[in-house]
Formats: sequence, structure tokens, C-alpha cells
Amino acid sequence: MKNLGGKMLKANSIWIFSKVSILLLLIGLSLTVGCSNNTRGMESYWTPESIEVDGQLDDWADKPKTYFKDEEVSVGLLNNAENLYILFSFRNDMWARLIRMNGVTIWFDKKGEKNKDFGIRYKGGPDLAEMREGRGVPMENLPQEQRERFKEMQGQESQMTIIDKGKHTITTPRGSYGVAVSSSISHGVYTYEFSIPTKEREEKYYSINTGPGQTISVGFEWGLSKGELQGMREEMGGERERGDMGGGPMGGGPMGGGMSPPSGERMPGGGGGMKPPSGGRQLPEKKEIWVKVLLASSPEE
Repeated sequence: MKNLGGKMLKANSIWIFSKVSILLLLIGLSLTVGCSNNTRGMESYWTPESIEVDGQLDDWADKPKTYFKDEEVSVGLLNNAENLYILFSFRNDMWARLIRMNGVTIWFDKKGEKNKDFGIRYKGGPDLAEMREGRGVPMENLPQEQRERFKEMQGQESQMTIIDKGKHTITTPRGSYGVAVSSSISHGVYTYEFSIPTKEREEKYYSINTGPGQTISVGFEWGLSKGELQGMREEMGGERERGDMGGGPMGGGPMGGGMSPPSGERMPGGGGGMKPPSGGRQLPEKKEIWVKVLLASSPEE
């Protein structure tokens, strides 16, 4: 009996140790999953027709889009055998102004990681007059001084930079080198539409060099780094001292506030929406989103 009791005690100890080990393993896995949620999964959807890259939502009206609540942006992805199409949209006025000044960069990593070797930087978007019109504030309703100031700043051309292993090729966003970008604002929503070939077609065409059925990573980067923010704050502080701020484009007007997901868009979850700043302007810090994307295959295959 004594020997039997010892065996039972040993068996129970092993069972308890196994349970504790499994519990610790599960806790470790949950912590690992929670800490590595920087890259989120998305699907690209098949489109048999080519998409006209015009910055409009017409081609995306019935297409699934994913809303990222923490960053308050929506992303849509479509592809066929020739191109990958990307829709990037939000309501934040300040982000639109920063993209016009500093740009938004989309990175592509065909290995499904987060390498920033190849990407497109778009610097441009709706001008200040279009922003006002898109917000339902016609230019005619603005003071003459502001109208004149807006007209002076409307001459800035949109610019696209193709980044390939540290080499920067600056060009226009209208289909140069196979890549196209366009933007617009409608009912307070800023939309940025991109098209990039999946395969090389000509010697001077850039592409992500992959195709349907493959998994890639796509990264979105916009806003200002802490160093850039500090520099802009110092510059704005100097303008205040000189009395240059007035009612200019960086001063006054709506900041954009939170963006609710349009009907039919999926929400991966996350914290609450951005609250409009109180008591003055607040420049948003740099944002970065990475998604792992399975490129769609033709339903006929």
C-alpha cells in the first residue's frame, strides 16, 4: 500500500506539473500574440476590370474596406493579374495638410515582412480651396484676405517618389513608370487611390514582382516624426512672435476629429477615436500601419 500511495502521489505531481506548464505556455502565447499585433491581416479582392485611378470612390462603393479604429483610416485592396489597387481614406484635415506637405508612403514587401526597400511616396492631395469646398465651406463665404491667401498657395504640384533600395525617382503621379496615384475630397472624406503593377511589363516599369495567390506585406506611413514635430512647433512659434500666423492654412478651421467607419466596413478593433484638441492646435505624430495581404486569384482559376 505504501508503494502504491507513492506512485499515486508521483502521478498526481506529474499531472499538476503538466497542467501548470500548459497554463504557463498558454499565458506566454497570449502575451506573444498581444505584443505582435502590429501587422494585421487583410484580404485583397479580385476585380476583373481595370480601376481608373481618379481618387473617387465610385469603383469602391460595393467593395469591402477595413477600418482601423486607432488610426481612424480606412483601407481597401483590389487586384487582378496586372495591378494592385489601394484605397486609403480618412476625415482628418490636419493629416491631409501634412500629406500635402510631407507625403504618405506605401511600402511593399513581397516576403511578407516589414522591409522598407521598395515603396511609393505621394506628396500632394486636395489643395486648400478644395478642402474648404469638401467641408461644405464655399470659397465665396470666406473673407477676401483668406481667399487671396488660398489662391497664392494653389500652385503646388502633386509629386510622386518611387523608392527602390535607397534610390529615389521623382516623377508625376499620373501613371509614370507604371505607377499611378490620385486623390480627392468628398463630403469631408479624403481619398488617396494607388495603382501599381504586380509584374514587370516594360524595362522602365516598377512593380511589386508577385502575383495572384501570393502573400505580401503593405505598410502605410504618414504624419510627422517627433523631430519634425518639434521643428514645426519651433517654426510656428517664431511665426506667432512675428505675427505671421493670422488666419492662414495652418490656423483656424476644423481639425477633423474622429472618423466613424462608413457602412459596410470592417473594424479590426482597437482603442477609441481621436478627440479634437482643446485649447489650440495639436499636430498628429507619425502613424504606421502594416497589413499582411493575400492577393486574390481569379474565380475562374
